[in-house]
Amino acid sequence: MEIDPIMLDNNTEGQGMERESKFYMAFAFITLIAAYITVCLIPVGNNALGYLVLSAVFYAATLAVCLITGGKLNRGAVIALIFGMAFSVHAFIHGSSGFDIYPLFILSALAYGYFVVSLFGNNSGVLSGRFLLDVWKCVAFMFISFGNFFSDIFKPKGAKKHGRTILMAVCGIVAACILLVIVASLLSYDEHFVKMLPDLDIESIGEIFKKLIICVPLAALIYSVFASSRAHKMSCFSTEDAAERSARKMKVIPYLIVLLPAAALLALYVMFFISQWGYYMSAFGHTLPEGYSAAEYAREGFFQLCAVAGINAALIVLLGCFIKNEGRGTSLAVRIAQIVLAGATLILIATAVSKMLLYIDMYDLTRDRLCATLILIFMGLAFVFVILSAFIKRMKALPFILAAGLIMLLAFSFINTDRLIAKYNVDSYLSGKHQKIDTAYLAEDLGASGIIELKRLSIECGDETIRIEAEKQLKDAAKAERNSSRPWYAYDIPYIKAKEIIKEYLPANPKTN
Repeated sequence: MEIDPIMLDNNTEGQGMERESKFYMAFAFITLIAAYITVCLIPVGNNALGYLVLSAVFYAATLAVCLITGGKLNRGAVIALIFGMAFSVHAFIHGSSGFDIYPLFILSALAYGYFVVSLFGNNSGVLSGRFLLDVWKCVAFMFISFGNFFSDIFKPKGAKKHGRTILMAVCGIVAACILLVIVASLLSYDEHFVKMLPDLDIESIGEIFKKLIICVPLAALIYSVFASSRAHKMSCFSTEDAAERSARKMKVIPYLIVLLPAAALLALYVMFFISQWGYYMSAFGHTLPEGYSAAEYAREGFFQLCAVAGINAALIVLLGCFIKNEGRGTSLAVRIAQIVLAGATLILIATAVSKMLLYIDMYDLTRDRLCATLILIFMGLAFVFVILSAFIKRMKALPFILAAGLIMLLAFSFINTDRLIAKYNVDSYLSGKHQKIDTAYLAEDLGASGIIELKRLSIECGDETIRIEAEKQLKDAAKAERNSSRPWYAYDIPYIKAKEIIKEYLPANPKTN
């Protein structure tokens, strides 16, 4: 009996398609489970170890499925993996305050998107000048294939009919449970009816369904990135050459439309610096202007400065990305405008940093003050790279800006900044630099990281009042620890260390407290 080679090829192709569809369906389920666990762990800063384990497992599962379905591990994926995992490490190292800063959570989502996009070769280049196109693509990919999550679960290609029937039955059971809970809760006014029902915690069941309602669209958004990358959507931006051609098409604005407003701004900055010279020079001299407190001096104009820096950055981007190239004179004028705008912004940033350092030197260090200082430093580095790129033709500013941001964020993630803040405040008080110290801020705002330094303060402090305050905070923390039961997934490094410290402050007889 002869075997038809065409039929054999079709069968082989069908088996391969069915095998791939099973991987897609399995990954869709993995995504759903990961999304549900993430919703359960929110706020993730309070469940640091659980979020760290979840991140590691989910990245490993994503990598395995992507490699099986045609992806390749490259530099972009490795960088995104390190970047994404840094945020879960950040929560574990920093403790309960680890994810108080929500932009970090958004950045971790973008890092995961870039990880998947890179695995399928949809990125234009690692930290290239077209990196912003890759980031925009990651966001777009979250919505382009949103429906694939449902189709790959309920109608996988090549799947047998009874497999889909089982999935539909599962959905029917879930829908029946939801309907029963809703109707039973509405009829619960009748005592006889309630006695007939099994002993169920309706509130807990309701919370589970609420989390399911949230996690399903979240899983679809995550899976959409995978499906879009797998299908190589928006391939016109997936290579450096294609991105370069797209960038050239964006240069449509005549140079006078941007250069004239830039020149007007520069004239305004000159007038501003002349009128406020003495005020700003006080910051560099580490002295307060007459009539100002340190808090007023540091805060005054900070948010306005950020807005001005944003306007200048937008003008620099317009000059570099959207201005028509109308000859060598245009290019020179654009570079000069970028240099002067960046230089003016650097003066403002340097002044703000000096004011903030003066504020910190006179008072305690806080998380907000540290973050503000780091943001200012990053902004300053960005404008320095802009100036250097204007002088060096082959140098692109964006890769260096992104690299600086990556290094700073990784340092912020892997260094316990709360512990540094607490140590700085305690050192400043013990050395006599500061006459007061806020023990409540150490214990309550800095949490377990502050407890470690409070213990040192209670031992080394010579002021009896401060020592008593520190010990009171430690005793309160010990009572709170005694009355709480923290599961394993809520552990973090500061909590583990603080737990050992406050053991001696636990009362011998709990009933008397």
